[in-house]
Parts: sequence; structure tokens; C-alpha cells
Amino acid sequence: MQRVKWAALLASLMVAAQIIILLLGQEGLCLSQGCQVVDQLTKVPPLWFNFTGLFFFQAVFWCLFRINDEGANRAQLVRLLLLAGLAAEGVLVGFQQIIAGTFCTYCLIVLGFITLLNVLAGIKQLLTSFFVFGVVLLAFSSLEYNSSHKNPNAIRDGVFASRIIASPTATVYLFFSSTCSHCQRVLKTMRNNAVISMHFNPIDTISSLAVPEVILNPRYSAGANKALLTTLGIEEIPVLLIRTTNGFSIVKGESACIAFLDSLATHGRKSENLPNIHSSATSINNPLLPPAENQEGCSVDTSCDSPPSLPGINPSR
Repeated sequence: MQRVKWAALLASLMVAAQIIILLLGQEGLCLSQGCQVVDQLTKVPPLWFNFTGLFFFQAVFWCLFRINDEGANRAQLVRLLLLAGLAAEGVLVGFQQIIAGTFCTYCLIVLGFITLLNVLAGIKQLLTSFFVFGVVLLAFSSLEYNSSHKNPNAIRDGVFASRIIASPTATVYLFFSSTCSHCQRVLKTMRNNAVISMHFNPIDTISSLAVPEVILNPRYSAGANKALLTTLGIEEIPVLLIRTTNGFSIVKGESACIAFLDSLATHGRKSENLPNIHSSATSINNPLLPPAENQEGCSVDTSCDSPPSLPGINPSR
């Protein structure tokens, strides 16, 4: 239990550092974009999650601060705390796997620390903790979550800028990144199109967009855009979602997006004549959605180009 105590102190220091970084207005410690997606999909601010984690690790540390007898009441309390912590992690892991569709690396590090504490507490504690974690994760995974597919605001929540015209040929949503040159070329073609209503859904945080006559929404959710693409099984940008009378059609890749926009501008193709693509795995994998070539797009999870950002798109500081 002495090793549990010092491991809990080490975890407390890591969480405290994260809290300080967040209080300074900086992005927290994370090795992937998954943290941003998870943060955007939860109602509890990341800061409160970290305060809860700090309280948990500190409770374990101080319960064991002056204990030498493993059979003492405080040691039993610590064992219960460790089981509760792993049960809570089972819920969070299930949420990330099923709802967010991606994992927060910082959260996985915290999970690793809680698992380590249970390992150090002995083989009996380890087996019990694995059973608790597995039961919670299994129970969470057995539930059905369809609200994201029925939420009419799922796309609108991620709109940073819009330009609406009267009697448009089509209504188009562009999913892009400020560091993707393929997206920039699609954006140039799109903003010169005078026959469509357009919405811009960036997957990163930006503060401006060089498109005339747009209405900005600074409270948009970049994480919601990434989560939506993940739900649709789309791994590359640029992506155009075209609203039709029956749902949405999807066009992926630089050349395909530009060709589609040119066809709208030239021939005035009506959106209701487009093939309807539903947001399900069977529809996403059909021949209407051939995978974009590598040179045609950028990965959703990594930056395509190095800073500085592309002209006309300024990342938010």
C-alpha cells in the first residue's frame, strides 16, 4: 500500500499540472485530437473533470499517508476508492468508444494510473477491479445510442460561417481544416459559386474566414464536426455534405468536390436530383462514396500542412 500511496501522489501532480494549464487558458496535455472531440461532446467542463481526478488521487494519498498496516480500515477504504475509480473509468471509456468514436489520450493516461494503483494493491484487488471495469463497460456498451442520428442540430452546431441566398440550387456544408491545402482549393471554388447557400464546418478552431458576406458563429463546435465525420466513417477532408429533400449526399476529395461545385455553377443541377446517402455504415461504404485518394485530401486526425495557416483562414488563439 505504500507504493499505492506514492503512485497516487505522482498522479496528483500530473492532474494538478493539467489544471494549471487549463486555468492559464491553454490547451491541456494531450497527444491527439481525440481530447478536443471528447471535450466538445461532454456537458461537464474539462476543468471539473480534472478537479474530480485531483480529489480522487489526493484522497487515496492522504488515506495512506501514515498507514503501515494493510488491514486497517483506511486501507479498506482505499480499496473501495480504487474500485470506484475504475468503475467511473469504465463509463468514460465506453462513452469515448461508442459516442465520441475516438479516444482522449490524457484520459487513457489517467486510466493507466488508476489501473496501476489497483495492480499495486495486490492480485486480489487487481482481479476484482478488472471484473468491475468489465461489467461497467459491458453494461454501457449494451445500451443503444441513436440520438446523434436523430438530432437535427448535429450539423448546425458545427457551422462557423454561413452565406445564404434566395432560391439556391443547393445547400452545401464544407468540412475542412485551416491547415489543409486541398481544402483551401475547394474553398476558393466554393466561395465564387453564386448559386448555392453555403455553410463552413471547420474541424479545428479558427477565428476568421475570407469569404464575402458570410455570417459568423464564433460559438461553433469544431469537436462536433470531427465527431460527425467519425460517426459517418469519414477519415479525410475536404468533404461536402449536400442537403437534399430526403437527407444528405456526400462528396469527398479535392477533385470530386471541385467538379461537383463546377457542375452546380455551370448546369444548375438541383439538389433533389442527387443520390441520397444516409448516415449508416452500409450507405457510407456503397459505390456512391469511393474512397478519396491520398493526394486528394488530408487526414481528419492530423494536420496536412505545417503552419503558418492557409491564407484567409486564421486559427483562433
